[in-house]
Amino acid sequence: MQIRTARAACWALVAVGTVAALAACAFRVRRELADRTVGVVLDYDELRRLAAAGGFNTAQVLDRMKAAGATGVALTEETLRDALAGGELYPVPVSSQDVTVMGLPTGALAGPPAIISRVHRSLIERLGIGRRAAQMVPEGASTMRVNIWGVRLTDLAQLGIGYSPRGPVEVRQASLEVVARPRAEGNQCTAASHAALKLAKEAGAKLVVFSGNATLGYPDNLGGVAAAIRQDGLSYGYVEFGKQYGDAGLAARLAGDFLRVHSISETEMLGMGVQRAIDRFVLAVRERNIRVCYVRLFAPSGKDAVASAEAYVRRLCADLKSYGFTLGTPPPLAPQAMSAVVRWLAGVGALAAVALCLIELLGCRPGPTLSGLAIFGALVTLGAAGSLNGTMKACALLSALALPTLAVCGIGAGSGEALARWRALGRGLLSFLAASGLGILGGVLVVGCLADTRYMLKLDQFSGVKLAHIVPLLGVIIIQVGWDLGSRGAQAGEGRIVTLMRGWREAAAAVIRYWHAVVFLVCAAAIGLMVVRSGNEAGSSVSGVELAFRSLLNHVFGVRPRTKEVLIGHPLLILAFARMAGGRNTGRWLLLGLGVIGQISIVNTFTHLHTPLTVSIERTLHGLWAGALVGVALYAMVEFGERLWERWRDAPDASEDAATGPS
Repeated sequence: MQIRTARAACWALVAVGTVAALAACAFRVRRELADRTVGVVLDYDELRRLAAAGGFNTAQVLDRMKAAGATGVALTEETLRDALAGGELYPVPVSSQDVTVMGLPTGALAGPPAIISRVHRSLIERLGIGRRAAQMVPEGASTMRVNIWGVRLTDLAQLGIGYSPRGPVEVRQASLEVVARPRAEGNQCTAASHAALKLAKEAGAKLVVFSGNATLGYPDNLGGVAAAIRQDGLSYGYVEFGKQYGDAGLAARLAGDFLRVHSISETEMLGMGVQRAIDRFVLAVRERNIRVCYVRLFAPSGKDAVASAEAYVRRLCADLKSYGFTLGTPPPLAPQAMSAVVRWLAGVGALAAVALCLIELLGCRPGPTLSGLAIFGALVTLGAAGSLNGTMKACALLSALALPTLAVCGIGAGSGEALARWRALGRGLLSFLAASGLGILGGVLVVGCLADTRYMLKLDQFSGVKLAHIVPLLGVIIIQVGWDLGSRGAQAGEGRIVTLMRGWREAAAAVIRYWHAVVFLVCAAAIGLMVVRSGNEAGSSVSGVELAFRSLLNHVFGVRPRTKEVLIGHPLLILAFARMAGGRNTGRWLLLGLGVIGQISIVNTFTHLHTPLTVSIERTLHGLWAGALVGVALYAMVEFGERLWERWRDAPDASEDAATGPS
């Protein structure tokens, strides 16, 4: 089979896959724009302390926060320790009159009938203590007591006892939504979980955000908790970066019937300014599909503490509205997936891109390559029938590996006659745009393969982020080194794979010099840093200077472009293509190897599937034009530097002129 025919067949399959992937992109955008309602939730205990510090009552502060734009208030379930510390309950001694068949009580509590009733209910429903082991008896005219057998009071300190009636009433009177925060301690069994959720519903809550280090039902009853949440008509608030035990498992069992919540912890608030906190919430909503902002207030200070908190909430709400979001009670994003046929076609397009890499870059024979493509296509079909999600993950990874490599190595910027300096720059820019088009195509195919709302909700993620960063970069360097060294002794009609093999043999036999070692160490450090910082949760911390720079870019561009695209990948790729168009190929393997970082980053932008697709597109476009400007400036600087070098090198030596001058 002729190479031209094989190439055409592969590009036809890529085109079919692209059309399917674009349909999947349209599906994504429709789902993302279906509802743009965001909830702004404040903490009731913080508001109560704020009111006391400012000389107001809680109801007045709630009204002011409602006017500022808040939509809900979170009520944390009281514990037995809270009630004892607040004086609502007090321990009382047991007496011989309380002896039953179970013996002398191990503890007793007294207090108002309403709270004693809540304690008694929690003991029975959550700990499974029978009514004979927890009994209420009159203590006085307006006081009740509860006697407990078999459990010490110190063991019950974290027992949740429901919500004080005053909090829900005040929140509802301010026309705010009640958000319940049940306690997980003592609520692992099915009956206890049902009881905790029932109390949340009785308080008027529609959304529950669990308090503490674990969710209800962790570790063995998450399925029962998910069923109870659905049965009670509640929504689960899945806290981003919250690190609660059981949160991911519960979210998976709810299959998308939950809301993603972003919050800033009290510890983080200590070192954070107002604007940075607002920027963080807005960024989470815009770029990570967060639909509930759980806003903690800054510590109250001074007479204007309430006014300061009100201004903070008002500014946050105004910023959210400025980006087109509506404040209110958001509904969960119902789970939905694109047609399996559409996703399969996108996967076939990714396989065809791999075949193009083998034919175009490695010179593989077209017949066996297309036969292998057909076999892999059949395997994809069988795999999709058994596990569509797993198979499409593999195809998405192949797309992320193949297209950045093809984009950089497959664009012929250096073919033909060498162009003049500024015409070469124009050719280099055109080649850069063509390469970036292939990089974007790689991202589009990833979106097509993984068109499912589970990825939008971050229940599942693109697999192989590290590989998608390393393989194209090393692949470009290895291929370019092979071409550069192997083409020196190439004969007419010689196969590409023969040229590459000769180049690799020469590279392996070359003498290693000091500058080789320096370049290797610098490249290895750059690759290591890029890999460590890749993914959704980078392993390295971000410095304060970089955070400030990112914030500046967000305000300037609206959507911040990737720094490694603007300052590294795109400029170096433009420089490489322009110099190749001008017939100057020295060091192109290094320039192209570093230039592919921009194309890798483009694909990586689209693999963040919890980020709205419109944001990914805007980020990519900003990166392209900003990177192109930096690339033109870099090319001009290099050209200017080379001209200065040539003039200095070709200038006559003053000492020689003096020696050869007239005597």
